[in-house]
Amino acid sequence: GLYRSFKENFEKLGGTVEAIKYDPKAKELSAEVRRLSDIVKGFGAGGDVGVLLISFEDDGVAALSAAREDPVLTSVVWLGTDGTAMSSKIIENAGDTALKVGGLMSTIFAPLPNPKKEDFDRRMREILGEAPDPYCYNIYDAAWVAALAILEAGVYDGEAIKKAIPEVASRYFGVSGWCLLDKAGDRAGGDYLVYKIAKTDKGLEWVMAGKYSLASDSVTWFIKE
Repeated sequence: GLYRSFKENFEKLGGTVEAIKYDPKAKELSAEVRRLSDIVKGFGAGGDVGVLLISFEDDGVAALSAAREDPVLTSVVWLGTDGTAMSSKIIENAGDTALKVGGLMSTIFAPLPNPKKEDFDRRMREILGEAPDPYCYNIYDAAWVAALAILEAGVYDGEAIKKAIPEVASRYFGVSGWCLLDKAGDRAGGDYLVYKIAKTDKGLEWVMAGKYSLASDSVTWFIKE
């Protein structure tokens, strides 16, 4: 789904996309990475060519590790997604390569500040001793929307609850903000933070590089290099 959306939007901007599918359970991705290198070389590696890595932690590490000594792939910028954002595994196992390719800038959902979120943060810190992950807010609100949809339907029936969910979500403001859904049943939108791996006084760390605003459909960059 992420790939299809990226391809559609990037091609509208005049870009060209080629994809390599792989088994996310594979322990080793050297063959796929060699193909990727050939594709990038064919495009002509430079400032207008890059790699979008749509992966989770383990397969992301496998791809970056296989590209570690490739002069073509380490000369272009790589971008990640929420599957790689803030991953300690990537820093520990492929942080050097991620640094070479621009820090693997990766996006992660950013709930808007609101009193409900602040209270949720406080309670979770008391229970867990740390701040909740950004997607914890979504999971918490999803559980509430589901529970309220069951009450709205008045019967514990899948089809009835399914029909009630969009209406319940449209008027539910939770810890993650408004939960309005689009026609596909996905969240209608939201802001995103952009993180990248950078070298700091503490070593390699994920640092906030920018923020995407849905309202303005733009990115504000905090780190430009």
